[in-house]
Amino acid sequence: MKTALSFMRVYKRITFAYRISTTSNHHLLDSSMNISDEELNRLVDWIQLYISKVKEIDSTLKEKFKTTDPLADWRSRKVPQDGVFAINGKRAFYYFHGIGCRISIVKEQIDFDYGINGRIDGFDPWRISLFLRDKSDDLLSTFSQGEIQNCFDLLEEKGVIQKPARFPGWHLYYFK
Repeated sequence: MKTALSFMRVYKRITFAYRISTTSNHHLLDSSMNISDEELNRLVDWIQLYISKVKEIDSTLKEKFKTTDPLADWRSRKVPQDGVFAINGKRAFYYFHGIGCRISIVKEQIDFDYGINGRIDGFDPWRISLFLRDKSDDLLSTFSQGEIQNCFDLLEEKGVIQKPARFPGWHLYYFK
């Protein structure tokens, strides 16, 4: 339980830091920066990996709690807000928040929101930058949230992703 409480404190600090970083433009690069197609393709690959991990986590949570909607069950207090579970033989910490869930597995952070009609395949620059942070073997792990946003803008222009901007998850992008 002590570890779960520590995880919640870290989560709150990261969330606060995110709010500060999104209110300031000092991280954003000029939109005319040169982003190669190779970098965009690598980012798409990472996003697809993120989505597959989210689906695996959601499936594991559903199985653990014997539910079809873990978020609704947390809101109705049928599921604890935080706790520990095993995924692929690894110990993982979860923490439900707002419209989503944050998972911490070894050195990996995965935060996702439930979107329109309970969709879990949405993503945004902050969640992808958090996911990439520990992937030091890839240049994209050094991209700031603003740089990832610029990549998202390009992918949206190219018709690869879209942002429906509907509640819940008005901030989430999806592959077309």
